[in-house]
Amino acid sequence: MNRSFIQQIVNYKINHITPKELVQLAANQGIRISKNEAERVIAIVRSEKVNITNKKQINRLFLKIKKEVNPHAMKQVEQLLATYYKQLTDS
Repeated sequence: MNRSFIQQIVNYKINHITPKELVQLAANQGIRISKNEAERVIAIVRSEKVNITNKKQINRLFLKIKKEVNPHAMKQVEQLLATYYKQLTDS
């Protein structure tokens, strides 16, 4: 499958995910995030249009999540996104 197409799908999902979907996606990967944390993370993510391959943007969002939600939530979201980021940036 075309990497650009996959990137568009991942970006779309990140920019439109609901708190319930985020909690379920995390649980499916063995990551625990509360509904409250998911709501706060999504509010931060929706503050700008996310591009998963823009490392500077992702790092900025992680720092904001760490500061405004908590370090644990930031690490959980980072772990969740790491799989997708690695797949899109590996040659």
